Amino acid sequence: MGMELEFKLAVSSPALLEKILFDPQIAEVRKENYRLIHMATIYYDTPDSRLQTRRWTLRLRQENARLVATLKTPAAGKARGEWECEAASIQAAIPMLLEQILFDKDVAQVRQGDYRLLEMATVYYDTTDRTLSQRRWTLRLRQENQDLVATLKTPGQGRARNEWECQARDIREALPLLVEAGAPAELAALTAQGVVPLCVARFTRRAADLVFADGTVCELAGDVGQLGGGGKEEALCEVEIELKSGDAGVAEAFARELQARFGLREESRSKFARAAALAKE
Repeated sequence: MGMELEFKLAVSSPALLEKILFDPQIAEVRKENYRLIHMATIYYDTPDSRLQTRRWTLRLRQENARLVATLKTPAAGKARGEWECEAASIQAAIPMLLEQILFDKDVAQVRQGDYRLLEMATVYYDTTDRTLSQRRWTLRLRQENQDLVATLKTPGQGRARNEWECQARDIREALPLLVEAGAPAELAALTAQGVVPLCVARFTRRAADLVFADGTVCELAGDVGQLGGGGKEEALCEVEIELKSGDAGVAEAFARELQARFGLREESRSKFARAAALAKE
């Protein structure tokens, strides 16, 4: 992440600006001729102004023949966090900003090996009367490259969630296998009348294990793609830090460090919750 610190002063006319730029005091410390840059900038936000609400600025600027995407976030005092990349469009730029997190030098110090590339296509299921959602249970069937994996998640303590997985060809086959894997036995009764697709998530994941000095192991994943529900879609771009073994405090401290350094916000809603919200709109 770059840190931007600048002071903007309003000038009343181009003539006064010219006088300032060629002031003798400035000439004494100016090390080169002025560079002439023609700029055309478009600023972006979500339809519900989520970025403005957080005082984030997302823009795509043409600087002569060069296109540069920039994200700015609040920092201490007058400083601002700033990330830039060259991109042909703002849609292409957002995943490139994620790159800066995944390949951050501090991440590289604890990352074990290269990132694994996974193409994910997930369908979330519920009963017609949303029985599972009412219990805050999440039932999904996800294709991970060539593998089909069914998962049930239920609330745990604090940030933790209970999770059971099995390989299955379809969700009907998966339901009894999940119970055999240790999922709540009532799953069978709750889904006796069958389940229906509710919403979807399609994304590319890059994942790698992080091993910290005390032996704590986490998985760091960067996801880019789309959430879908009710015929609507929403862009997905996020980082996940999942504790695999060891001290939960170490995992949370690392997540907070990334959050502070890159000006990120915590996403309290799961992919399923966000996709299901689209289906309700």
